[in-house]
Amino acid sequence: FDLSSNRGCNPLTVSFTNNTTGASGYTWSFGNGITSSKITPDPIVYNNTDTVNVKIYNVTLVSRNADGCTSTSTKRVDVFPKVMADFSLDKIDGCTPLAVNVTNAYPSSAYRYEWTLGSNGQNTTQQIPTLNFINSTPDYSIQTEKIKLKVFYKGDAGCFKEVERSVNVYPGTHSDFDMDVTESCNPLVVNFTNRTKSFSNATSYSWTFGDLGSSAEANPKFTFTNLSNTQNKSYSVQLRSSSAH
Repeated sequence: FDLSSNRGCNPLTVSFTNNTTGASGYTWSFGNGITSSKITPDPIVYNNTDTVNVKIYNVTLVSRNADGCTSTSTKRVDVFPKVMADFSLDKIDGCTPLAVNVTNAYPSSAYRYEWTLGSNGQNTTQQIPTLNFINSTPDYSIQTEKIKLKVFYKGDAGCFKEVERSVNVYPGTHSDFDMDVTESCNPLVVNFTNRTKSFSNATSYSWTFGDLGSSAEANPKFTFTNLSNTQNKSYSVQLRSSSAH
């Protein structure tokens, strides 16, 4: 008899061609506990749950003629290790710069790995270092990084699995503001115009006006005072912005 394939990726479907002559009865044993008495049996699906070792099945055909004489033929089927692909990320989103640790769920000496690591480039080793993503979008939008893993059985590149996951890298904020006046007589009333760039209008703000006070308004108005009769007084104004993420 002939096999449509005697080796291949898991799962492997094998068809059988009976070339026996002069026989009147047949007993097939497929090595997986299944038997058949058909001249041409149905195809068999062979499986291998091992991720390292090849699974061997011995297929045996015993043919009998009308006189009770028998002839036996045995052939071997090799099913390559089961290829599994998956990985986990300790973060799937976060503010820039974002450090992400990648863990390979199925390390195997029988596998070859091809990683595509977003803006971090490519790495074909099994152990992946910490990835560092920087949001470089000019419009302060969310930057999506795609991490892809393709796993091959070393013995046959046609046996592979692939998986992809995404990481959202949120943009930072760029705090900036204008003042309608920077110096004048006491008391000095200053109107602040917030020029902060961020992802959304949900950004929060924290203003400090020297040692005089603070504000959480987007565009505050503040009065600065000088208690001295002889010296000028200067104040440092600071704006801290925090994005919605």
